[in-house]
Amino acid sequence: MMAGTSTVPTIRAGGAATDCVAALRRRLSLLLLTLLGVATAAVGDANCAVIEDKPVARGRRIGLRFDPGSIAPARVEAAVGLWRQCRNFGSGFPEIVGAGAADRLVVVEHRPSEAGPGRCGSFVGSRIVLWGSQRQPDGTVRPCGALEQNLAHELGHVLGLVDAPRGGTCSRRIMARLHRGNLGSRRVQPDECMAVGQLWLTPVEMGRMAAAPSVRRVTSR
Repeated sequence: MMAGTSTVPTIRAGGAATDCVAALRRRLSLLLLTLLGVATAAVGDANCAVIEDKPVARGRRIGLRFDPGSIAPARVEAAVGLWRQCRNFGSGFPEIVGAGAADRLVVVEHRPSEAGPGRCGSFVGSRIVLWGSQRQPDGTVRPCGALEQNLAHELGHVLGLVDAPRGGTCSRRIMARLHRGNLGSRRVQPDECMAVGQLWLTPVEMGRMAAAPSVRRVTSR
């Protein structure tokens, strides 16, 4: 999908020890991504999962608010389900839940009868907009395909990923831009799950860090 400018609200994790551990975890994750990209054909090119240059954020749940009359809840659930398959969903990065149970909120707006300006969706601030089709520079209009995949793509921006590079093995990633060759075939891949985990510090991880003797010694000074 051709997404617009994406911004991710971030909260810098407090404490020098927390920042050091988060920075170390990001470096280790980058090393793992590289190893996976070289050693595992199923994961593909590690460069396909590109993160925003943002401070590590802290959060437990991201809530989605949408009009059920415009988007069927089952389709939203299907989009979230693409991210839920990540092994670190809810532990390495926040859960994506209903609006009432979240500590940060994203509004999802669906415009099925409108053509997006060269794209099928955008995420700006705290709002996702999804269009039913996209208008090309030459004036032609192309369908946007599966709403579930388009929403999952924009959720990737919410979580901190940018669009995947064009072509090659990247075209099947959920963060790939939408084109005729990958219409309906994009999926969340393991390297995208791992990349998102670099950007977040969740209560699960904070608990593990607090329980680690080395962290307790640093934070108690």
